[in-house]
Amino acid sequence: GWLVKRSVGKKVLEFSRPISDIWWGDCLVASAFCSYMGPFLSDYRENLVSKVWLPEVRKLSIPCNPEFTVSSFLAKPTDVRDWNIKGLPSDNFSTENGIIVTRGLRWPLMIDPQCQAIKWIKNMEKGKLKTIDLQQYDFLRTLENSIQFGTPVLLQNVQESLDPSLAPILDKAVIKQGGRLLIKLGDKEVDYN
Repeated sequence: GWLVKRSVGKKVLEFSRPISDIWWGDCLVASAFCSYMGPFLSDYRENLVSKVWLPEVRKLSIPCNPEFTVSSFLAKPTDVRDWNIKGLPSDNFSTENGIIVTRGLRWPLMIDPQCQAIKWIKNMEKGKLKTIDLQQYDFLRTLENSIQFGTPVLLQNVQESLDPSLAPILDKAVIKQGGRLLIKLGDKEVDYN
């Protein structure tokens, strides 16, 4: 087959077959999954995808793979194996959560009583990850440096309310000013990498 590349923002989408052969229904269901399924349990996710969304896509005659699964569509088996090696449990629910974390456009909020997600994230970002807690006196300075230099940050022990200075970051309220990307952090505008 041929390779089609299309630039979307900073990402390049690659299709290894002609555009006419792409299962558009798979794209639709997968994007809906990433957007909406994060907070739901596996039974509810499976039911909604297989008994509601896919039948509706087929009813509308949108081409879709009869053997569609979110995991096979959005993750390479080698990536999933790497995630498992780095601590993500190998069940389908955890794999779907890994997809949401790595493919989603929003910052993920992980409720993690068994510390599996923290272990996985720390192993995935080994050597680069900055871990902060809102009770640390210098958490804003660490966050500022991470935003400027593009290093990942894990904010742990989040309570019901957050520091209001985090709102622009959580909202990804990036502004473009004179060719620079900036984000407001407290009373400062910080270069966004």
